Amino acid sequence: GGRLFAISGSGNVTINGAVTGGNNLNSLAYSGSGTLTIAAGTNTYTGATTVTSGNMVVAGTATLASTAINVSAGAKFSLDDTNNATGTAGRFGTVNLAGGSTLAFIGNASFSPTADTATGLNFAQSSSTLPSVTAANNGTLTFTSLTRTDHSTGVFSGSALGGTAKILFTTDPSVSGIIPFALFDSTLGGGGTGLAAYDGTNGVRAAVTTGSIGAAGNVVLTASDAGTGTINSLQINGTGITAGSGAMTISSGAIMNTVGSNTIGAA
Repeated sequence: GGRLFAISGSGNVTINGAVTGGNNLNSLAYSGSGTLTIAAGTNTYTGATTVTSGNMVVAGTATLASTAINVSAGAKFSLDDTNNATGTAGRFGTVNLAGGSTLAFIGNASFSPTADTATGLNFAQSSSTLPSVTAANNGTLTFTSLTRTDHSTGVFSGSALGGTAKILFTTDPSVSGIIPFALFDSTLGGGGTGLAAYDGTNGVRAAVTTGSIGAAGNVVLTASDAGTGTINSLQINGTGITAGSGAMTISSGAIMNTVGSNTIGAA
């Protein structure tokens, strides 16, 4: 049991003090159409944080309890380091992103890169719109792990992502350097133009690609290619394309078909 601290409405709300577990307060829920900002403090309520609409922002050096952050379709959960010069450890618990929801990481553009840590990141549900993770400015946000439920696919985006803005995981989520259930887009908030790659230095980034099966690697085809053998991943951009003429091994298991009807292997 326990009490729910529920905030709703059309205006913007800023909480400058800690939300604690006093008086049997257990969880927090935001369902407004504006922005709820948790601006300071060590927030110690022990239940889940639920964002069903609007944008909930953890700013400054504020931290939430290490319990679940559940973000519904159309809602956004943001970590804003604009006024945090160094970053903060133990920001919040596992973030569960439904299809059509967004996690936004905003690093600091004025200071040296910030460094934040959190628990897990989970793509909780797929729909016609994918769960989205965006990153901007300078900073690193490190999660313990990346998981998914219901066979979800998510998209990571931002022009600085994989450069000055980094999303890292303590447990490497990739297979042969590719995250098999994630897309990448260099446009902030984009829907995914290619497969997401990962390495321990740069974090989530765009995959380095090649244009032919014979060159192996992460192959992006815009025309038919009769090559065979082992490649790392396959992306097909176009329609009426045949990829490969016989046996082909895809090391990461990642295949992306962006548009149209295409064929993998000989008919």
